[in-house]
Amino acid sequence: MYRQRNSMRILAIVALALSLFISSFSHAYFYSGNDLKKWIDARERIDAGRSLRTDHQADAALMGYIMGVYDSLEMDLGVNLKKCWMGRNPTVGQLTAIVSKYLKEHPEKWTSSAVLIITEAITDACKKNQSAK
Repeated sequence: MYRQRNSMRILAIVALALSLFISSFSHAYFYSGNDLKKWIDARERIDAGRSLRTDHQADAALMGYIMGVYDSLEMDLGVNLKKCWMGRNPTVGQLTAIVSKYLKEHPEKWTSSAVLIITEAITDACKKNQSAK
């Protein structure tokens, strides 16, 4: 039962990621930091065991969107992010934690584009990770 539920969640995340990735780039600025904040709040309610009916959908949207931006940074912009994580890709959970922390530390960015916020969060974490080495 648990494996089936987990498989369905992964399938939903992959489907959402593909739909976000395939959609045209002209819609990339449709979401803002306010949307990310709502999705992060949903993820925190899930983690706390007090999720609302729509929280799992919001959590999937958050992870899919972050994965899509991360992939586009590497593929479209040629940014080599693997060197930040010792040659391996970070997990979706790690990327989500990075974006969540960044957004909490920068509430003034909530009205900015979600793509720009995620890009700044990931590149900022990359710079900090490299300077710590």
